[in-house]
Amino acid sequence: MTGERSVFTEFQPVSNGRTIRVATGEDAKVGGIGTVVISKNITLKSVLYVPSLDFNLLAPIKLMRDLNCITILTPFVCMFRDLSSGKMIGSAKVCDE
Repeated sequence: MTGERSVFTEFQPVSNGRTIRVATGEDAKVGGIGTVVISKNITLKSVLYVPSLDFNLLAPIKLMRDLNCITILTPFVCMFRDLSSGKMIGSAKVCDE
């Protein structure tokens, strides 16, 4: 999920009052759902647009299922490898903000 509307390549507004519960225990409104292209190898579908979020959240288990990959976590980087070929399809560095 993301609070950035501009990252969606496909977008469908949600007007049914759908909410999600954030880590603080508060409910946040979902403004839409769509597709976000992260790289040439990684396209995320069914991404929630939550306008009140100040950050992006990614559930590695969803990515692993959708892309048939494995996730390797270290203290400073997260890597994604295709299960069939073993090739790295993406990585992300820890950002301390």
